[in-house]
Formats: sequence, C-alpha cells, structure tokens
Amino acid sequence: MESRIDKRDLLLPPEPQSVYDTAVLCGRYIKNRAVSVSKSLASPRRSPSPSRAGHGHAAPHKPSRGHSATAYLSGVRGVAAVIVFLFHSTWALTAAVDDGYGLWNANHHVLQLPLLRLVHAGHAMVGIFFLIGGYVNAVKPLQLMRERRHAELVPAVASSLLRRGIRLYMPALVAMLATALLTYAGAFEPARRNMDTLKDLFYWPDFHPGRKETLAATLRDWQQQVLQLMNPWQQPFWSHLDPHLWTVTLEFRASLVVSLSLSAVACCRVGSRLAILTLLTLFSLRCDRWEIALFLTGAVLAELDLMRKDAAKATASLPAARDMVDLDVEAKRDAAPPPRPPAEHRVLRSLGIMLIALTGMYLMSFPPSHAEETQGFMLIYKWLVPSWTNDPKRYVLGPGAVLFMIAVSSSATLQRPFLTTTAQYLGTVSYALYIVHGPVLHSVGYVVTPMVLAVTGLETDREWAMGMVLSTVINFAVALGVADVFYRFVDVGSVRMATAFQRMCFQSGY
Repeated sequence: MESRIDKRDLLLPPEPQSVYDTAVLCGRYIKNRAVSVSKSLASPRRSPSPSRAGHGHAAPHKPSRGHSATAYLSGVRGVAAVIVFLFHSTWALTAAVDDGYGLWNANHHVLQLPLLRLVHAGHAMVGIFFLIGGYVNAVKPLQLMRERRHAELVPAVASSLLRRGIRLYMPALVAMLATALLTYAGAFEPARRNMDTLKDLFYWPDFHPGRKETLAATLRDWQQQVLQLMNPWQQPFWSHLDPHLWTVTLEFRASLVVSLSLSAVACCRVGSRLAILTLLTLFSLRCDRWEIALFLTGAVLAELDLMRKDAAKATASLPAARDMVDLDVEAKRDAAPPPRPPAEHRVLRSLGIMLIALTGMYLMSFPPSHAEETQGFMLIYKWLVPSWTNDPKRYVLGPGAVLFMIAVSSSATLQRPFLTTTAQYLGTVSYALYIVHGPVLHSVGYVVTPMVLAVTGLETDREWAMGMVLSTVINFAVALGVADVFYRFVDVGSVRMATAFQRMCFQSGY
C-alpha cells in the first residue's frame, strides 16, 4: 500500500501520562477482563422476550438452557454490532469501505467484493437494527390483538412507552458524560495528537471530542449535547462527544410512530391491519423517513410471522381433530403423524429461501459512495433509489435487510449461527458495544493502531492489512471488555430504573 508516511513517524515519543501509560493500561485491562468475558461466553443465554426488549438492541436477560422462538434476533443484533465496530475501525483509515469493487478501474481489494464486503457493511447493519426494533416493539401488541385480549393491550403499550425513553437514552447519556469527563482529564489527547500529526494515515476518523478548559465548561457542553440528542423531532444529530449515537434519536422517534400506528389498528381485522401498516410504510418512504419505514416494516414482519405460526399450529392440530371421530381406540393411538411435504417441495423451498437470503445480502453490499458508477450496482441504483432522497444508500440497504431477515426467520438452518453461545452473548451486550465502541476507538484505537502499523509496516498492502487485522483484534478486545462492564453496571441498571419508574407511575392492578 502506497503511503507518504514514514514508518518511524508512527512511533511518537511517549509523553508522561499519555501514550505509554495508555498502552500499559490497555494491556492490563485486556488481561483483567479476559476472564470475565470468557465466563460470559461460557454461560448460555436466551433472547429477551419481545415485551422486555422494546428496541433494536438486546435487553438484559437471564440465562436459559433453551432458546425462544425469536432468540435468533438477539444473535443477529450481536453480529450486526460487531460489524458496525469493524466498519468504524476500518473507515477511520481507508476509503475502501466506501467504494465498490472496480470503481474507476481501481479499488480491487477482495473485501470490496459483494457479499464479502458485508464484514464491514456498517450502514447495512443500521437497517438490521431498525427492522428488529420494529419487530420487538410490535410483536407483543400484535399477539394480544390476534388473541383479542384488548384489556391487556393498553397496559402493554403504555408500559413499553414509559420505559422506552429511559431504556434507550440512559445508557447513551451515561456514556456521553463519561466521554466528556475523560476528555477533560486528557484521556483522548494521545489519539488527538496522532490525528493531527499523521493526517495521511487517517481517512475518516470522525468527530473527536473537544477538550474544554474547565470542568464547568465540560459539563455545560455535555448538557447541550444531551438536549440536542434527546430531541426526537430534528434530523439526525451527530454529537461531537460520540457521533455514532445518532441512531438512538431516530430509533426513539420511530418506536413512537410504531406504537401510535399499532394503537390505531388495534381493533382492525388482520387484513386491514396489514394494509394500513403497509400504506404507512410507503408514506414514510415518500417522506424520506427511511428509519420509520424500516420500523413499520419490522411490525409488518412480526404480523406475518405470527400468521405463519398460527397457520402451523392449525395444521398440526388437524390430525387430532380427525382422531376425535375415530371409534377405535387403537386406531387413534396408532394414527400416523401428519405427512411431510414431498422432498422436491422441501428442496425448492430451501432453494427459494437461500435465493432470498443471497439477494438480500447482495443488496446489503451496496457501496455507500458512487454506487451509480460501480459495476453490478448501476441498474440497482437506477431502479431502487428515488429522486427525492438525500441518502440513496438507505433505499437499497433497507430492502436488502428486509429480504435477509425474511429468509432468516423462515429457515432454522440460517438461524443456527445466530443461536450459538457466542452470538447470543454478543446479542446480550450489543447495545452496550454499540454505545462504547466510538469512545474506545477515539481513546484507545487511534493510539494502538499507529503503534501496531509501526511494527508491521505499511509499505505494502500485505503489511498494512496485517497491521489492520492485529490492531482491530486488540481494539475489539478492549471494546468488548468495556461493553461487558457497561452492560452489567449501566445497561442492566437502565432496565431496572425503567421498570421502577413504570411501577411508580402505574395504578394498582396494572
């Protein structure tokens, strides 16, 4: 890889209480957290119930030997959170994550190829988060509607609404406060010095927290950033304390729209309910509110999922109904199980699901930049991207996420990787990992990566890639350790606080 950076320039002389101390602390921290994370990985976990989750990220839940029917969603969230980390850690140093393979007769990195580029497709993972968010917000109210348990519907929706703001915002605000205080203490200065002196090394390191002169100014700045982040009516807000939290505001707003929409269709027939939710989704797209459209699509997928499960239960009960008319007890006992579909039908179904999954994954490989000039995506850009949008990639990545989730929800084989112990653990800490990965990269990552590249070199693509892989492993270990601590002390606490707030506000009997 060509570069004007002298390898020796990456090894900046350590200042007191800066680079050297940061590296030592990182090493100690990784060592201390390894045991805790290993224990967490070893303990089986199940997905949170839809009523507990309430948003696109994992909610705290207790270990369980089995898996719920929607446990795979937690695993999908976990994998998506890891991909977001890989995206931001790579995007900071190279434009390869933005451009498609072969663009301008250049860009021939293997990880720019469709499907393979999913390992760093962070923008596509936002669509996954929002789809799952709509699903988990809607599935319990929809189940109550289908069972006509309307007396329980209002408390369920009210409980979710009361808890959601605390559940979403409290972890984000705590992380922003910690970032502000650590910035004031100088923890982000070694990385800032690297960004200032090694400009040719970095591509898009994103907004770096600004250091204030006094503690009072630091707290005032945090307060202003919090007020803007908590405003659900404005367009995305990228805080300089952590620009990656822009999705939290959109998620909160979209969840409010889903709750309002479900309240409107609570007494509707299933067909009418699906039609109205679909029309609202299309209307949101025309208004260029792609995040709301994804949440509403998640609600539609939840309804379709419930319909499919009810149909499966009805089919399974048919043999029993026929047995009731049998007068011969032995014949009833020996009644054959319902016949399996013919082998060719099963094969065709599996091939169809695989085709849907691959199509979705291909669409999620849509390059964020210059896709209209990239071979393999020109027609997709022309067909799917509307003229009114300011963010073209969302109108391709979104449908890709929808197709992928439809395929995964329909196939036990595709769900299996997301039900592993590792995936379930990552799902448990996914929200914490999403929140802390930005500050970790800006405080530790931008110090560790230049150090590693100074050792591996960056004169060739192989040296650069080796350094990137090694530094990413180190940075991810730190981020996962911090996320594990953050989950246990902040994420779980936000759930308890939200539940306590709900109990304090609700009348007795609810």
